[in-house]
Amino acid sequence: MAIASNMTPEEKHFLAGKRIIVAGAGMAGLAFVTGLRRQWNPALQPPEIVIYERDTQETSVSREGFSLSLAGYDETGGLYALKQLGLLDEVLPHVLLGLEGTGSFKVWGRDFGEQMSVRYKPARGLPSAGIRIARKNLRKVLLDAVEATDNITWGSACVEAQKLASGRVKVKLARGEHDSKADDEDECDLLVVADGASSKLRACLRPDDTLRYAGAVQLGGSAKFEDKIPHPLDDNWGMLLSGRGVACFLSPIDHHSVVWALSRLEAQERRRINPNDPETAEKVIQEGLDLGHMFGEPFQTIVKATDPATVFSMPARDKQPFYHDVSDLGPIVFIGDSNHAVSPFAGYGASLAMKDGWDLAEQIRAASDVERAVTSYDAISVPRAIKVIKESHWRIEMAHSTGIKGMVFRCFIAFGGFLLWLTGRA
Repeated sequence: MAIASNMTPEEKHFLAGKRIIVAGAGMAGLAFVTGLRRQWNPALQPPEIVIYERDTQETSVSREGFSLSLAGYDETGGLYALKQLGLLDEVLPHVLLGLEGTGSFKVWGRDFGEQMSVRYKPARGLPSAGIRIARKNLRKVLLDAVEATDNITWGSACVEAQKLASGRVKVKLARGEHDSKADDEDECDLLVVADGASSKLRACLRPDDTLRYAGAVQLGGSAKFEDKIPHPLDDNWGMLLSGRGVACFLSPIDHHSVVWALSRLEAQERRRINPNDPETAEKVIQEGLDLGHMFGEPFQTIVKATDPATVFSMPARDKQPFYHDVSDLGPIVFIGDSNHAVSPFAGYGASLAMKDGWDLAEQIRAASDVERAVTSYDAISVPRAIKVIKESHWRIEMAHSTGIKGMVFRCFIAFGGFLLWLTGRA
């Protein structure tokens, strides 16, 4: 539809009345849609937004069985993104740890002796510098916000995209459980790719831009308890360091479940396990007990209480971000893990995803064309992701260090905690 002729150039927008396809209904895609709706000039005709999600709604819910961290100590964090999105008040009732002085990130020694406790000062306007929240609860808040204005087409994967001579983008879709073969198509004026670390659209458009092994393997699962979970995991989350090349991340998922992820450096990338094989799951649990034999209680109790259906064994993988070339690629922009996947050692994936969504929406609102919007977005997003990935590689190296390097790292942790307190940042 044409924009009314009585509008001035300042009141026009290159996406007014146009069509946007969002590939993926994860954190990044949902944050983008909410952010664009929130920032859109009400005097202008809004764009039509179509969201395609590979999972069915039922499958999506079944994959939500873990918790995640959201940072709030500066403007790059997920908590700050929620404030910008107008969803902070909706999320706070679901926070597991991190509000009103409850819980903080800890670094423990082999016997759960505290070596460092991190609690930054929150950014202005935020109630906490860091929280833990069940992923399913965070995503439901984002889904509710989007579904109030836009529909999600579940069970439909965007598997191919092509720039057309008209300047639009043709998207090929695969529907149903097997999403490898396209059986439908759609067109749009802007394609926002938010289909995750194993992005099918990235594989189509940037086939050489793949995930890389980060040098560590994680194995773990979720332990369930009828009564309360063991102390100190009842009100904290953090990392166990052995000084012997093995580390373990632990965090509550809810008031009756704890996720554990034991890790070590391995030269070769390990294959993921079949989650439907009970025998393999039991082998992973036993491997966790054997590798973590040096850790004191409640480590052994937690691992022995693992639900076999939740067991995983996977390599840590990530991918460096890239700058877009709209003149070559067309009006297509990758956000979140589809652009810059991070490993669990980053602890910042959800924060990056939601900030990407908000920042892209903000740059689109302010720009005169898609190329300027994407260039401005890249200038914000790419350096931020590079910094997070670099820090995650440092954590991988240090958490699994041994000998003199391990001893130096533990001293650094102790001094770092004191320095944060001394400088007023914690």
